[in-house]
Amino acid sequence: MDEPRRAGDEDLHITPCGDQVEHALTDDCVCGPAKEMCTDAAGATTGWLTVHHSLDGRESIEHLNHEPTQEK
Repeated sequence: MDEPRRAGDEDLHITPCGDQVEHALTDDCVCGPAKEMCTDAAGATTGWLTVHHSLDGRESIEHLNHEPTQEK
């Protein structure tokens, strides 16, 4: 399971557990993380969510094992 870690008061980083490297809680982490602005119900910016990618390829395996849902 991924673990959330805070880098600052308004930043939340999601990092893979047990990966090949210790992820830097920065935008220039070696994994090339994706960053998304978070807003409240009124649309005001509340901070940033940064999702780090694993370097052991688990996303590829998870994608292959995922079965698409059937729409009814």
